Amino acid sequence: MIQQIHISLKTNCVCNLGKTTSFNIIPIDNTKSFGEQLKYYRKMLNLRRIDVAKDLNIGYNTICRLEERCDDEYGFDHKSIPIINKLIDYLDVREKINYENNEYLDFILNKQADYIKLLLDKYSRNELSTILNVVPDTISRWVSTDIIISRKNYNKIKKILEN
Repeated sequence: MIQQIHISLKTNCVCNLGKTTSFNIIPIDNTKSFGEQLKYYRKMLNLRRIDVAKDLNIGYNTICRLEERCDDEYGFDHKSIPIINKLIDYLDVREKINYENNEYLDFILNKQADYIKLLLDKYSRNELSTILNVVPDTISRWVSTDIIISRKNYNKIKKILEN
């Protein structure tokens, strides 16, 4: 709920101090999901969902969905990642987000291209595509982040990197 704050002075002049919000901001901690963190940082900047949606030219419902359901159970696709990246950059929270509860999301947002390049130093594109059971063009598209890596392939890559 947004309220206008007015102060009446003895001179009967009204000074508008701007808008404040009446929500309670719960401190952020390591148990918060990715979506809850986005919501927290948006509120800390005193931004409304509708304003963020307009500024980023994305749907209001998309902002709602990302804030309310953006966790491990949420299925990300190639359309969601650019929107999430736009939102993170708009809020300027890339370094503040705690990905501890969602390392898959951290991987596809921040590490995908670098890790695939690391694997390509070790294996040829054809070898890596055989190991991961994908076509070689998919490897190239992962590097350029045209597509995101599925959870299944993420887990395979994680095992390869651990060895």
